[in-house]
Amino acid sequence: MGWQRPVAGLFVCAMLIAGCGDDASDSGGGGSDAKITGNKVIDPAAMDGAKGNISFCTGKDTSGSKTAGVKAFNQPTPASRSS
Repeated sequence: MGWQRPVAGLFVCAMLIAGCGDDASDSGGGGSDAKITGNKVIDPAAMDGAKGNISFCTGKDTSGSKTAGVKAFNQPTPASRSS
C-alpha cells in the first residue's frame, strides 16, 4: 500500500513530460494556408452604443468578490446592467 503513491506520482510526472515532448514532425497546430470563405463578417463598430441586460452565471459567491465585481461593472455602464 505504501508503494502506490510514489508509483502514481512517477506515472503523473512521466505523463507530463511525455505531453511536453516534440514528435519531431512539422505537423503541429498553428494554422494552415487554407482560406475560409462565405463567413459572416462582424463589424466591431456595430456594437458601439449597445444596450441591454447581461446575465452573469457563477457558482456560490462565498467571498463576495463576484457581487463586488458586478457592482463595479454596473457603475460606469448604466446602459448595460449585469445581474
